[in-house]
Amino acid sequence: MKIYKTAALVYGAGEPAYVFIDTIEYEGGLWLVPSWIEKPHEGYKTPERIVLMEKYLQAPPGIPADFVLGYPLSIEEGADQVPPEAITGPVVKNLPDTRVTIPKGIH
Repeated sequence: MKIYKTAALVYGAGEPAYVFIDTIEYEGGLWLVPSWIEKPHEGYKTPERIVLMEKYLQAPPGIPADFVLGYPLSIEEGADQVPPEAITGPVVKNLPDTRVTIPKGIH
């Protein structure tokens, strides 16, 4: 499985800055992966939860990322949160049945 990088603009104290969030293809859509559960002894990691946000993904304007999240986040929301108004329907999945192999020697 390919892991893409999505840049998300975060506002808060100081200047706005981009954070990078992993993004995967799952069930025909593009899903943000805010955090992973790593199982190094078993040789894989799996998303803790995924968020379907492909309708907010755009081509990156000169940013070293595969996508840009067209929905700015506040520092209070953080990179692992999705604004409630962005969620319309069942777009959050906890512990999806998908794995990514962790290369040997990483851990």
